Amino acid sequence: MGFTIQSCFKQKEKTPNTSIITHKEAIDSLHVKNSDSSIIYRSLSLTETKSVFDAYDLSRLMVQDTAIDYYYNRIDGFLGKDRYRIEFYFSDISRDSVKTNTYFISGKSKFKETIRPFKGKIVFDSLTIFKDPSLTTDIYQDEYLKHRALYEAKGKFEFLEDSLLKSTGKFEGQIYLDFATKDKGETILWYYTNKTKAQGAGYKAEGNWKSYLTNNSKPLIFAKDLFIFANNILKDFSFGERSVEINEKYRNLGWQDFWESNEWWVENKKEIQ
Repeated sequence: MGFTIQSCFKQKEKTPNTSIITHKEAIDSLHVKNSDSSIIYRSLSLTETKSVFDAYDLSRLMVQDTAIDYYYNRIDGFLGKDRYRIEFYFSDISRDSVKTNTYFISGKSKFKETIRPFKGKIVFDSLTIFKDPSLTTDIYQDEYLKHRALYEAKGKFEFLEDSLLKSTGKFEGQIYLDFATKDKGETILWYYTNKTKAQGAGYKAEGNWKSYLTNNSKPLIFAKDLFIFANNILKDFSFGERSVEINEKYRNLGWQDFWESNEWWVENKKEIQ
């Protein structure tokens, strides 16, 4: 075995028919076939919740600060009723030294050809411990997957764009993050239970973008592994399981240059004013 995953998905080959691999194969391989076991949840008290947030810093589950993992910080999503592609790049994150459930985050978003910087925060307001009876015993034989406990963190996010730029606003909504705790204070994103609110995506956020000027809003969804549940949003968005291809009819919604390796977040890129 060996399911260490450094990014949400990887390129299989660069062809006109874009191919990707998501976490679905790993999820399926770690579950008992035809199991209908329900997840077992236990809510934590305020004292227990604070203790977990104090003990485990979740920063590196959302932002990696090493050069080799720069692509880890780029996230895909859907914005608007037509579900056009939006990208986020999380460049920096820090945890509040007192309120350890609060994380300050900054980065950029790219929607069509518009790039905007933002600053904001994620505040986790509840924590639930869970067990997944359908998981096989293989998870305890693999060094990467061995864990002490599984948690579902729920919170709110708010990303504020620069109000001095044209056509700006704020992103806000709910975020759900699944993680496993390990020895020595280590944590990993948990992709291997798809019946939680994060749906096996590691983390999933739902909300909207609201214009500062008009107050008009657009629905928003983004996730660490968007492709794990994207077919539930756009019918037949992708095909296959191990080797996934984006449906041609949706590529005009921002997916036509998916493998261009365009590092649009780099500082010397010109931002649209």
